[in-house]
Amino acid sequence: KEDTNTPQTTTTNNNNNNNNNSNGKDKDYSYWRVFTTANKLEQNGIRLSNKMISNNDDYEEKTHQITKQVVKILRYLGNKYAGNKEWAGVLNKSTLLDEIEESIVML
Repeated sequence: KEDTNTPQTTTTNNNNNNNNNSNGKDKDYSYWRVFTTANKLEQNGIRLSNKMISNNDDYEEKTHQITKQVVKILRYLGNKYAGNKEWAGVLNKSTLLDEIEESIVML
């Protein structure tokens, strides 16, 4: 039995999607910005524009740890809700990466 409470790291599991497909087939929603945002954060970290902040090793480590957790959460939400019209305004938002980066900095 699959554990639906654990964040998933793949983008192809749509079994838990509440996307209400009328044809009953699973669709690939890996193009949703939630997945591209998670991938960019995982590959590049966040873009720090303040040199004082980016030269602080302690801040960098804390930011890295938070970013790893955010990536897990984004993938979990994407796997669960990508394709769901009610979640499109959040998970497929064109400014999602910028907003997530700003949130991480604030945390």
